Amino acid sequence: MIRENRISDVSKVVPFGRSSQFYFSRAMREYERGNLRRVCELLTSAIKYNPEDIWNYYNLALTYEELGEYNTAISIWHDEVLKRDENFSEAYFHLAVCYAETEDIDLVYKYMEKYLELEPNGDLETAARHILKLLEDSRTSSSDSNNMNSSHLVMLELEKKLAGMINTHAYDEALKICESTLTTEGESLPLLNRTTLICFLAGEEQKGLDYVQSVLAKDKNNVGAYCNLIFYYYQKGDDLRVQAIIEKMIEIEFSALNEVLRWTQTLGTIGKHKRAYEWLREVYWGGEYNAEMFYQLGVASINLGKERDAKFYWRQAALIDDIRSPAELYYQLLLQIKDLGIISSVCSYNYDWPIINMIQSGYDSEVTNYSEEERQVLYLCMKYYIRYGTPDIVNMVLNCIPALNKEMQKTILQELMLSAYDDMKYHVLEQYDPSLKYISVIKCSNKTYHLDNSYQVKVTMPFIVAARMIKENLEAYQSQVIVNMGMKLWYRYCNVSYPNPRRISKSTVWAAAMECHILEMFNFDCDFQKIAKRYGIKETSLKRSLECIRETITIK
Repeated sequence: MIRENRISDVSKVVPFGRSSQFYFSRAMREYERGNLRRVCELLTSAIKYNPEDIWNYYNLALTYEELGEYNTAISIWHDEVLKRDENFSEAYFHLAVCYAETEDIDLVYKYMEKYLELEPNGDLETAARHILKLLEDSRTSSSDSNNMNSSHLVMLELEKKLAGMINTHAYDEALKICESTLTTEGESLPLLNRTTLICFLAGEEQKGLDYVQSVLAKDKNNVGAYCNLIFYYYQKGDDLRVQAIIEKMIEIEFSALNEVLRWTQTLGTIGKHKRAYEWLREVYWGGEYNAEMFYQLGVASINLGKERDAKFYWRQAALIDDIRSPAELYYQLLLQIKDLGIISSVCSYNYDWPIINMIQSGYDSEVTNYSEEERQVLYLCMKYYIRYGTPDIVNMVLNCIPALNKEMQKTILQELMLSAYDDMKYHVLEQYDPSLKYISVIKCSNKTYHLDNSYQVKVTMPFIVAARMIKENLEAYQSQVIVNMGMKLWYRYCNVSYPNPRRISKSTVWAAAMECHILEMFNFDCDFQKIAKRYGIKETSLKRSLECIRETITIK
């Protein structure tokens, strides 16, 4: 009875037909909630009920655009919307937007221009023209970038050719090369500026001034041109014009940090240290900086007698550029040499290695007479270059050894002996002490260590396996200097001590022990627990092996 009544009640209900509008309305509610996937599902259902409704396709394509599925959206615009109405203007606008995302720029132009053709005063007209302008600017910028890259390569090649001529003051020859490059490569602004400076150095003043005018005609605020011009008037002793250019530069808005650094470098070169310092500080407080900017601030501070500021700025530069950088070496010089006048004499506003020109030319006792302070600078730089420099620099450093006193020479030879430059160092070491060629002795942290440079183990295979393990592990965590020292200490240990082969079979223990021993030698922190964990060994085993090494190769 109850069931029959229910059937009767149901028969009285007017059925609700699920139409296209029903799914469209639900899709809009889901859209407000941000459920874009569900919107696509509901719109697809709406299309099934009414496949000829162009607006369902329109909304479906827009939703796929929002989801970032541009290829799907493109397919709907082409195959569904424009198939039903080829003059549906907004479809062309959105096709252009989709092709912009897929980086098909030619099609972006095609469809955006088609939209503007159909709707020259449409709702999206402003946006369309803005997009076209952005594309045009992007193309121009890309073309300029390619030109700049080409210009940069030209300048690099030119600088290689000019370097030796400028060092030997062969300015006339350098000017010929610059002018020849202008003829073959075109008059780029960097090339014109470089040629201008060479003209001034070669005494071709009017020609240099003409080049300055050529640059300023193309770019009235060109920093390089004003740098050359102020250098020219400084050389002529025309202080009024120097000051006028400085005042002019205050009004110019620099487009990049490297332009500021070019200008402050020029100010420093002509002795305007306070001006350079103030300019750099203003940029620093504005939140822009790099290693070169901190370096220049340090140089300005040195010349203004601000030792504390110089330490701060050079330390910041060293932190940015790491230990193998000019900044770190300058910082170390400042810490170890108290005479700011000596520091000032070896540093310039050009961010480069100190005394590199002196080292490149080599030591000549007949023409060079170093003071004790200058010799100290040379010694500290040579020591640094051997530790962190390149083989070419080390080769040049070796020419300067005679310039040092006997104690300095001894320390430099020990640095050389510990270095990784085995292919060049032994013949040099032998010149000063034949005994240094093979078995060597070094003092470190008030202890004496015997080193074996022969790289030959006179005992059985387990020691060679351990040597390989030591080398691989040290290379993973330490510098090449420490790797080489670890190997030499290990060979010395094996050749003198003959440790028990059963114990040596655990090569990771000895690799860890050797690393700890080297760290101790140089007074570095040695965390036994951390190192043992890294090597996957017991801390007690590490300490026992370390003690064995200490007893064998250390003379108290």
